[in-house]
Amino acid sequence: LLFNEINIADDNLLRNELKEHFNDYEIKIESSFLYNVNKEFYNNKYDLILSDEANLKNNINIINILDLNDIIEKINNYILENHLKRRKASMN
Repeated sequence: LLFNEINIADDNLLRNELKEHFNDYEIKIESSFLYNVNKEFYNNKYDLILSDEANLKNNINIINILDLNDIIEKINNYILENHLKRRKASMN
């Protein structure tokens, strides 16, 4: 998760809530400034990048930082879409 607000990276409430929903996944919370400095690193290292910064494009899903349900829904949709793609590929 990349946020425009730098101190959100220390938000233990958000981190704990996401761990509760996605215990088997590694979720990192960082400043979107770091993405702007090294886009290739982030695009090659992470499967899904979510950000509250609308001006970031490149494979990034825009989220509402104030809506935890929006974040959870985007992650769940990504997991479901990948599962369906793998299932379809295994049937062919």
